[in-house]
Amino acid sequence: MKIGWLKLFERFVIGPEADPYMIRWRLIETPWFGVFFHRIFRDDADRHLHDHPWPFVSLILKGGYFEELPARFYQLPLRNNPVRVESRTWKPPLSIIRHAATDLHRITLNDGRPAWTLVFIGRRCREWGFQTEDGWIDWKTYTKAVP
Repeated sequence: MKIGWLKLFERFVIGPEADPYMIRWRLIETPWFGVFFHRIFRDDADRHLHDHPWPFVSLILKGGYFEELPARFYQLPLRNNPVRVESRTWKPPLSIIRHAATDLHRITLNDGRPAWTLVFIGRRCREWGFQTEDGWIDWKTYTKAVP
């Protein structure tokens, strides 16, 4: 439902309907903040770490996941530096994860078991994308070009 700039209670399937990556329920979204409820069914399938269009805080409610991070958090512009994953940390239920929009990461589930998260987002401040061997690439270009 959309009332002017306020968006409430919408469901989105991300990925194929028959085998989704994630189902997102938008509880509320305004130009300044939002709250989403996620059920994540699969690992991030991309070879490269990604960032986000907004800062966020995520509370893992059920399941948990491993989070892969680079050697350090890089701040954009980081156009021509490849990123090597340096850490893989288990995030169990009740973990709170906080990231700036430009923080790079990737998640993998525990033995394919779904994770449920409540995500609080800040104001959209940028496009999101992936850090590759050829530099940072926006998500639209990446998903068309990188297998």
